[in-house]
Amino acid sequence: MTLRIWAMLPVLMLLVACGGSSSSGPASSGALPDHDEPPLEDPEQDNPPEEPSPPEGGPLAGVVQKGPFQAGSKVTLVPLILGAVDEGARVLETTVDEQGRYAFAATGLSGPALLKVQGYWFDERNGQFSSEPITLRAVVNVADGKGNINPLTDLISARLQAALAEHDDDYPAALQSTLLEYHALTGLRMPPGALDMLKGFIVGETLDVAYYQEIGLLPMILSAMAQGGMEGLAAAREGFAAGGAENEEARAFWQTMWTGYAELIAEHNDESALLTHLQGHLSGQYPHASGEAFPPYLGGVQSLLAGYAPSCSPGPDGSHSEHNRRLCLGGDGQSLMVGGEYGQAGLYLDAPTDASYRVVVQQSDPVPNDAPVYLESVSAGNGNASLYEQCQNHGNCSVATSARRQGSRMYFRIRTGGEARQVRVYVERLGDGHPQQPMVIAPDRVPHHGKAGIRDGSSTPPLTHSAYATENSFSHYFFYVGVGGKTLVVDNFLCGDEALPPAWGMEMLLAKVSGQGYETVASSPGARNCEGIRHDIVAGETGLYYLRVHPDYERATGTQPSSVSHDYRIRLLPR
Repeated sequence: MTLRIWAMLPVLMLLVACGGSSSSGPASSGALPDHDEPPLEDPEQDNPPEEPSPPEGGPLAGVVQKGPFQAGSKVTLVPLILGAVDEGARVLETTVDEQGRYAFAATGLSGPALLKVQGYWFDERNGQFSSEPITLRAVVNVADGKGNINPLTDLISARLQAALAEHDDDYPAALQSTLLEYHALTGLRMPPGALDMLKGFIVGETLDVAYYQEIGLLPMILSAMAQGGMEGLAAAREGFAAGGAENEEARAFWQTMWTGYAELIAEHNDESALLTHLQGHLSGQYPHASGEAFPPYLGGVQSLLAGYAPSCSPGPDGSHSEHNRRLCLGGDGQSLMVGGEYGQAGLYLDAPTDASYRVVVQQSDPVPNDAPVYLESVSAGNGNASLYEQCQNHGNCSVATSARRQGSRMYFRIRTGGEARQVRVYVERLGDGHPQQPMVIAPDRVPHHGKAGIRDGSSTPPLTHSAYATENSFSHYFFYVGVGGKTLVVDNFLCGDEALPPAWGMEMLLAKVSGQGYETVASSPGARNCEGIRHDIVAGETGLYYLRVHPDYERATGTQPSSVSHDYRIRLLPR
């Protein structure tokens, strides 16, 4: 079976491999290290001390960005032993070149080390260099030969040092454990030391979509940090080291970033316009080589990090009959009064990412039994709109949306013919991605936890809403396989005492993407246990893949809507 998502093909034809592998590392050329000046002659000393010979081996290079640092900024490198600075080691120094790069031609090192940079940085918001210098850190593995410095490497640096002590200086293991907490805090998946906001995209090269997506995010995130102030970075670094993603200082810093991001979006209307503005200043100061350009826009901060942002404001508390109460993804939702003298309540949700959503109304105790509460998904913001889905209950009640594109507005209504009562309304993301804009994941780095399936249509007979049920029950993903010999595992949706209803199951469709469309490589129906679904991707089958996960609704019977939903986990494991 061949599947085609026509709206994605112009981008996919740029992304699909023509052979080779993604050039995700920074440029290896850069400023040579400054050698120490020879000491002044001492007339009273016949034999002045000899200058130490430069170290051999272990070259290291990378980029230094908050935008790029100004040429001449000093970079230092010192080895780490079990995560602690080797106090007896020589501190190596070099400077940043005109492209914001550093390079040590030789370090004499081969393991973990601490990089620091101090200097002024290019502000991509206004196209000028900063008026105040800053200092940033990164923990690198010299054996890799590359490592970048930015505020995100600074944020994780202290925790990564502590992880090196726990893992006996095993840098890959320490980095992996740190990235799990980093992802839980920020939603990002790539090691921040691999990202370069100036990295050029060459049409036809193999593309790790998650890597290039986060390259596009980097200038927006770093500009948002500067917009909200960088004063909390040091406290966030130490807090993240001590408490991981749950640390208050780290969470406060990330919320400050989101505040700055909201201000930037307000100035530029949307993410695409903001990114174009930032990259325009960057390319003016740091032009790409011939044949290179910034990578295609694959969705920005909001679409990738939905669920990691602080809760949005509920908006004005206006007339209940008007749809002016804003719903927000995450958080505790909002409480309001309905029924009696309060009448009905109209609400709306702007989809923060490509996905489908579940809206839940929860009644406070004790629940009045004089009349049920109706929760309705309606087609427009007026009292006479046609229904998409409706539920009615004396207790909790939920409806689900169809697959929605980022920014699309959905309207909801709560009403009851009974006495006044207080209800709480909250929103959860249901299915990930959209048929024409799958969610980009990196299951080889960070397991993705998703959810699929909630309501089979509405309170009307299921045949009327079968297509609708399909849309709000599927999740859509893109992921990149850079090296074959992997096993894709979709599991963990049925563990312990939980059980699926009779004749229900979870299904997976896996397809490889080409410039002409999708070619199905695996279809695994009916998984009904914790072990889930597995598929081996053998050596040589590298490239971009599409994955769909969904419940099997086709065998469901009856006229009542189902409220069954399942969490699951997606991983890409070595074989």
